[in-house]
Amino acid sequence: MNPVVLIDNGGANLASVRNAFDRLGATITVTRDAAVIAGAERVVLPGVGAAGDGMRRLREAELDDVVVQ
Repeated sequence: MNPVVLIDNGGANLASVRNAFDRLGATITVTRDAAVIAGAERVVLPGVGAAGDGMRRLREAELDDVVVQ
């Protein structure tokens, strides 16, 4: 499987999503680096619960703009 970038926005289920991709044999990078996210071919934004909390965490990490691109 091709490389996947997981955005680390402090969400609760990051480990579960990472484990799922591990079982699929994906090469995984977990990051908060906007340049890595913007340059990735495949990006996953894990999240559960309220979307408002997730967006707040993205803004705090200054990743809200890179996700929109």
